Amino acid sequence: MKNFMPSIMVMMIYLIGTLILFLLLFNFTSVYVFFLYIGKAMVIYIVCCCFGYGSVYGVTKIIDKTQECRRKRFMWYYNMGLIESVLFSEPKYAKNYSKHYWMRLFK
Repeated sequence: MKNFMPSIMVMMIYLIGTLILFLLLFNFTSVYVFFLYIGKAMVIYIVCCCFGYGSVYGVTKIIDKTQECRRKRFMWYYNMGLIESVLFSEPKYAKNYSKHYWMRLFK
């Protein structure tokens, strides 16, 4: 968990900076749109990084290196599926995407 704290801080600074930029350049409605779409994707990405990669790394410390690589690859695909589903507003896509890679990597 400690390894991900600096990247979360950088992400938060980036989000705050972008919000200030939106406030300076545009009106309130565009800030609302920013939080509705980009903000939601960023939050899910941060949560995936913390809980996804963190827990996978914790589990695979016990297991051999090849299994660790497979699990990390699975989490990467799963996170990408989640982020894409948020950006393109297709909630079913993430579930199918992760299920497909779960079957392929852990058969």
